[in-house]
Amino acid sequence: MINLLCPQPLGGCNGVKESVSDWNISPRTSCCQEALIVYAHALALVAKNSSSGTIFLSQDQWTDCTRAPFQLQPNMSIESCGFNNFYYGSGKCSMLKLSDIDPNVTSQCSSFASYDEACGICTKKISTALDTMMESLDVKGNDTERATCLVGLMVSVIAGKKNGASDDFERCLPALAGPDGVAEALLAVVLAMIGLAAIITLIKYVTKNEKQKKRKSPETKGVPDIPGLYKFSKAEIDSAINHGGKKKCLGRGSAGLVYKGVLPSGQLVAIKQIYKSNTSDSFTREIEGLSRDTVLMWEDRVRILRECALALRYLHHHTSGCIVHRDIKLTNILLTHDMQAKLSDFGLARMIGMEESKVFTDVRGTIGYMDPEYMSNAKLTSASDIYSFGIVMLQLLSGQRVIELDLDARDQLTRKAKDVNKQKRPLADFQDLKMKGNIVMVDFKSILQLAVLCVASSSTGRPSVDEVVEELEKALKNTQLQMRQREKSSFEATPSKSPEVIHV
Repeated sequence: MINLLCPQPLGGCNGVKESVSDWNISPRTSCCQEALIVYAHALALVAKNSSSGTIFLSQDQWTDCTRAPFQLQPNMSIESCGFNNFYYGSGKCSMLKLSDIDPNVTSQCSSFASYDEACGICTKKISTALDTMMESLDVKGNDTERATCLVGLMVSVIAGKKNGASDDFERCLPALAGPDGVAEALLAVVLAMIGLAAIITLIKYVTKNEKQKKRKSPETKGVPDIPGLYKFSKAEIDSAINHGGKKKCLGRGSAGLVYKGVLPSGQLVAIKQIYKSNTSDSFTREIEGLSRDTVLMWEDRVRILRECALALRYLHHHTSGCIVHRDIKLTNILLTHDMQAKLSDFGLARMIGMEESKVFTDVRGTIGYMDPEYMSNAKLTSASDIYSFGIVMLQLLSGQRVIELDLDARDQLTRKAKDVNKQKRPLADFQDLKMKGNIVMVDFKSILQLAVLCVASSSTGRPSVDEVVEELEKALKNTQLQMRQREKSSFEATPSKSPEVIHV
């Protein structure tokens, strides 16, 4: 069981070496913060399922858990972050149980209606509780005990989370790094502004007094470090491309080759290697080429909708519970070379337990696609995805451009669809003119009617994902049949090009 709980480290951990004596309250590096969160989740799961509620594992179990996680990143270990003493019996704080933790800590760190305010309250409560525990256990001044007690507090919050609030709690962790980190960040900003002002002054002086021709061949420019973003080294990129000793090219363009990459966490990525001879102009042309408008034929549009609906059904009927995507939109639907649709970007996805039909959570998503009911009451259900998918259907039917979809455009789109569905406006008003009428009218009407039901203002009036899949399956089968018949009729109606026989 312990092996299943052992996490895999994230990328961006090169050269990290922390000691608990370096902590203000929590780890300073994002690498160790992420690792601590994952370990805390594992310990919370064990503690919740334990009759005693003991927070920490035995030394043997903890040692077991420290062997496997860093196989993909051999230069890292649990000692790199100073976690090697977080086992039962290593000190007074390691003997803690869930029942020993002040329940007010969990309560204050589970209510994130107003994130900024709640995060401040949560971190303050943890700091206060930590000081109280250190004093009651008579371990003040002991850095190892302080770090162990902090882990105990984190585990208790995650184990007792309400409404899935641990996601927001985890984003509060950097704030626990204390004011030193904030001061360093402010100092960095001030220095950056001074440096930027000096550079601008210098550039103006040079351009005013010396007119030089711009070089046609661009110089290699270093990418500046951006706080919060990890900058991969060339060695790390090479390691990702050559993962497992195999190098796989996914494709090529005029600017370079695209390779399959695997990060130390196991995450798959695409890595583009720009040709040395490439100029910025050719790369710009490639980007512009990828952005050109491409007309999707009617059958392709119906197939894309059907495949996305199947993906949505898989999520909503997942064996562990209903997974709500929360960000269904056109730009999150990717197409393969043979026009197969793939639903992507699960960064906002939330799980609804088997016994639950809804959860209350912070409102996340993309404006224009978000369920109005979810936006008003923060009640998340599977019907929220159905609404977003209804907007996607209306966009594919009408050819509405993605970039134009804000709240006003969404309301205009849904009103127009409802008017056409009620025959208050002609059907031609809602058809994408780029298809030039090359559609199957009966299927267009049925999908329009389905989309209108999906964007109903109340979730109770929307169809289930099973009903959506069923209707789109029917539409696709009929569309394919009608298109084959049209092709056959067109072929038979085409006159033969063979020379006629002339009777003499």
